[in-house]
Amino acid sequence: MKRRTVVKIVSFCVAVSVSVLAFIITTNGELTRLRRSITNNYSANLYEFDGSVGNISTALKKAVYSNGAAQFARLATQLAAESNTAMQSLSKLPSSGQTFEKVGKFLTQVGDYSLYLSNKLVHGESISEQERQSLNKMSITADTIAHTVESIRMEYDTNGKWNEELFQKLDNAAETSLQEGLGSIEEMLSDYPTLVYDGPFSDGLVDGEIVMLKGKLTVTAEEAKQRAASVLGVDANIFQTVEETGGKIPCYSFSSGDMSVNVTKQGGFVSFMKKYRPIGEYTVSYEVAAEIAERYIKEGSGQTFVSTYYFAEEGVCTVNLAYKEGATICYPDLIKVGVALDTGEVVSVEATAYLSNHHPRTINTPQYTAVEAKSAVSDMLEVVTSQRVIIPTDAGTELHCYEFLCKGLNDEEVLVYINVATMEEEEILILLKTDGGTLSR
Repeated sequence: MKRRTVVKIVSFCVAVSVSVLAFIITTNGELTRLRRSITNNYSANLYEFDGSVGNISTALKKAVYSNGAAQFARLATQLAAESNTAMQSLSKLPSSGQTFEKVGKFLTQVGDYSLYLSNKLVHGESISEQERQSLNKMSITADTIAHTVESIRMEYDTNGKWNEELFQKLDNAAETSLQEGLGSIEEMLSDYPTLVYDGPFSDGLVDGEIVMLKGKLTVTAEEAKQRAASVLGVDANIFQTVEETGGKIPCYSFSSGDMSVNVTKQGGFVSFMKKYRPIGEYTVSYEVAAEIAERYIKEGSGQTFVSTYYFAEEGVCTVNLAYKEGATICYPDLIKVGVALDTGEVVSVEATAYLSNHHPRTINTPQYTAVEAKSAVSDMLEVVTSQRVIIPTDAGTELHCYEFLCKGLNDEEVLVYINVATMEEEEILILLKTDGGTLSR
């Protein structure tokens, strides 16, 4: 064979090899992108399913204790929407045949049954004891499902888990690990009977006009610096620079080392303060931390604030303090104060909600007494305490209510808000007790 022929053959083989290699690399790249896209979609749908089931669990607990037609209608609408979202997310997860038939049936029943009961209330009928017990069974079941799905979702947050799931699916495995996990829910629902939704208002309202700043004079950067230094108890000269921030509440921002303070341009109010430092051994109880926070704000503002709820994390107990006008607690006027659990030092203040909502109020005498309003609370609840409160609404208004702290069927703590002027049930919150404090949902 001539040398030229050999060279041509070798060149051709090299060219083919390069082409094949390029094809393999390109194909692998496409497969990698495709696999990533599929697993991302699976992950997004599992997150959505987890969130919807959690919302259903919470809304069902509220529905069990709801007595007002308007409130129940809102919960029923939410349940129907969340059930639909959960079923859509579930249908997009890897499954085979009728793996999730019972879960889908349960979700459908949740939406249909809540709308059925809402329709009864709208037409002047009442919800029977048996129907409330059915709601309670649904609530318990939804809560169990929610915890199971959350555990599965946390497991699938680990690296490589979705790839493993995808390869099992491509290999036509009889059952993937996701199906095994969700299959346990199916087993739990086998005997399900056929049936004939951070302390309350902890985020306040900050969407409208910033009430406290309205009409206030603009302070200079130097005046703001003196105010910042006073709050921290330091010499103002430690602040070498000042930044100006815009947004909803324009501020002067000062920082030095582990300290940061924002002072509003209008009025010169401290909207935020934070001291960043390691926390030592805990020596301060949550109860003492709440007392420290109340005293700190009282001395700084001259106004009365009461601690409502708290949450401890990484050695700092954040206390929600609500302004108190006479005998009425005003939840929109909220200040959050962080107390270090090693020394009791105040290490943070967040007053955005207070600046947004605090204003002189005319709080009228209730048209109904607490005893009368108590009759509007569901018989499924045992009232423990009551107090008068102002609560914010999603529409940006405020409502004067009696807040009833109650004990529920499953020993959970429930807050029910009854309008002092109309006896209407305005809101229901379920309290969550954790090692770090109390939250509501």
